[in-house]
Amino acid sequence: GEGGRAESATSGGASGEGGRAESATGGGASRSPASWLRQEPGGAAGSVTDAADAATSQAASVRGHLFAAQTLDVFVPLAHRLGMWYFKTELEELCFATTQPAAFAALSASLATLQAEHMPVLERAAATLRAALRDDPVLRPNVESFRVTARIKSPYSTWTKMKRKQLELSELADVMGLRVVFRPSNPGRLPPQQHWQRQAILSYRVLEVVHRLFGPGRGRPVKDYIARPKSN
Repeated sequence: GEGGRAESATSGGASGEGGRAESATGGGASRSPASWLRQEPGGAAGSVTDAADAATSQAASVRGHLFAAQTLDVFVPLAHRLGMWYFKTELEELCFATTQPAAFAALSASLATLQAEHMPVLERAAATLRAALRDDPVLRPNVESFRVTARIKSPYSTWTKMKRKQLELSELADVMGLRVVFRPSNPGRLPPQQHWQRQAILSYRVLEVVHRLFGPGRGRPVKDYIARPKSN
């Protein structure tokens, strides 16, 4: 009767409707028609689900690009204004990787190659400069500490400068360099004007030591960021 056919179809019987049900489901395991059609070449459900997956991926990509653009327009300048340099750089790199993945990957690889080739030379130069600054007769009594580090431009900063100046990576002069940070000794409370004058005098002395060791850039004007600092 009807009960027998229903029982054999669900229990994986060897005859009648049950046999056909077992062969279609692969041993009686429960499968939806959509999952069965997905495995059939050119199956309707496979086409629909593939299209849905593609649409979802595309929508996620669009949302990612929009959020990255908003981050570059709003949150990166905010981090810059607040002096949150680590977060600023991190946000820029994440947005660059999201909006320009191919350019980010290629430029990151090129910068990694430059770093591997030239960083040992920069590290030796940093050690030389550090020693010269500590031994300078003007700086020694007026500065508590120096920090001299070798640095390489981030991919995003390099990419924006290449685009802004229409240059190739090999044409940029400041991809790698040395960064000097010093802490002046405390001479006691000074009026603001005298305080900034003292800071400027010490900064110019550091620059003088740098030029004495390495010389100014050939064919390039020396930019005075002491008298005219970049906006912060």
